[in-house]
Order: sequence, then structure tokens, then C-alpha cells
Amino acid sequence: MANAEPELYMSANDLVDLLEKKDGAGLLSAEKVIEITGAIKEINKKNNRLTVILHVQGKEHPSIICDMMEGQENLIKEFEPTDTLVIKGVFKGILKDAIFLNCVVSHE
Repeated sequence: MANAEPELYMSANDLVDLLEKKDGAGLLSAEKVIEITGAIKEINKKNNRLTVILHVQGKEHPSIICDMMEGQENLIKEFEPTDTLVIKGVFKGILKDAIFLNCVVSHE
């Protein structure tokens, strides 16, 4: 994933705006690699998985859930909620929140 070239570069707010529009679905099909810039809402290690949740300004949901790849712990531990982070991952779809898997820190 670290060497994968993203197909889209978006802010967390723009990503959610696009997901909420019916005509935006084509741009965000599952399995696309997307680079997202956003403010951290939460970092957790539930179920032995490192997860970063990016905040979308002015909304409780949807958030952007990034399930991090192994080996990202040392990069993530330096960050706190409200810090801005750039994460790259594979878009899997949206339930209540947008889900990304195999995420890596793209830029600090």
C-alpha cells in the first residue's frame, strides 16, 4: 500500500460530501486507493486493530474509518485528536461511516 498510487486525493469533508450525493457513487467505487486529508477524531486499538477515525467538520456521521496496516503504530502514536493527517487506503464502502482498509500514513 505504501507504494500504491492513489486514484483520488480528497479532504475528509469533500469525501463525505461526495458520498452523500447520489451521482458521486461512480467516483468512489469499492477497491479504489484514495488519499484522504483530515483531522483525527479518534485513535483506538479495539479488537487488536489500530483504527484512525477522521472527523468531518460539522457532522457526527458519517466519519471516515481507517483500519491501519500493521507497522503503522509508531507513526500514529505521535498524533492526537484534532491533529491533521494524510492517510492512504482502499475504499471498501459506506455503512454508517466510510470504511477504508489497509491504510498507511501517507504524509505527516
